[in-house]
Amino acid sequence: LSVLLVGDGADRDRTVDYARSLGLHVVAPGAVDHDEVPDWLATMDIAVILAARGQSFHYSPLKLKEYMAAGRAIVAPAVGEMGRVLRDGVDACLYGPGNVGELADAIQRLASDGDLRARVGAGAVDTVVARFSIDTQLDEVLQRLGL
Repeated sequence: LSVLLVGDGADRDRTVDYARSLGLHVVAPGAVDHDEVPDWLATMDIAVILAARGQSFHYSPLKLKEYMAAGRAIVAPAVGEMGRVLRDGVDACLYGPGNVGELADAIQRLASDGDLRARVGAGAVDTVVARFSIDTQLDEVLQRLGL
């Protein structure tokens, strides 16, 4: 198992050090230009979004949609928009924020089952197209405006 950590943040170095201490191979290019993101996504089998228990949760909503559009199998916390949009085992594998056991189980399930990875990745594409295409978004705005 290799870990790819794209981006920067306050905990980046600590996260890389910890993963390496577990014997994992870590690739950590840091922040990348947005036009490079599709290339990095193409190298991933599983895309993970982390959330700690009690954390005032913040993540880039674009990140989730990029993962989905790329057809990646996603592991995500069942909170906020992700908890409302994603369905466990259909378009993502969900875990409780801060529940390291559930997070590890979700990653292990996807890592050991190529068919599940493919189904979840395809489900993510179906969901992002159905829920977040420009036509769907425009229809939603027009409906809210009563037009």
